[in-house]
Amino acid sequence: FGALLVSSCDKLLPDERESVALNSSFTQDVYTPTLGRATLYNTFNVGNSTQTLTFAIINPRTYSGEAAPELTDVFPVKVWKEAYTGDEASLDEINEKRGTEMHHLFEIREHSGQFVMWPEGKSSFIHAQPDSGYIFDVEMSNSGGRRYFRNMRLKPYREVPVEPTTQSPV
Repeated sequence: FGALLVSSCDKLLPDERESVALNSSFTQDVYTPTLGRATLYNTFNVGNSTQTLTFAIINPRTYSGEAAPELTDVFPVKVWKEAYTGDEASLDEINEKRGTEMHHLFEIREHSGQFVMWPEGKSSFIHAQPDSGYIFDVEMSNSGGRRYFRNMRLKPYREVPVEPTTQSPV
């Protein structure tokens, strides 16, 4: 009788529903990558939100509120297609492991919430410090709803030449 009661109660339970939790957050809201270098920020805390989440940068603009086509347009960027092993004997062998894809120069990965600044972004057309940079919003969503993170900042630094070091690699 107990098993019959439990199985009939399942019919009374509501369908599972995804949620977008208020305790989901980014651990920082100002991003300061160095232009000309690939930079990955893993700053999202999922909280109690149901995964899979979908992220999008929306309304990117300059600090003064103007349109920022350098952030909304897509550009060709070099992407690793095969792992770099260190056994490559020439620059040609390294370049064979890379391909070209079209990306926003500053973007958020669709399902992880990681921010990426691609090395093709240069200070010749991206506002770099001491400029105030950019403001953008992030939309996080799933079938349970959506949440917005407003007025996040992108304040990139200008390119830095290769920095020599006397430390030996690990």
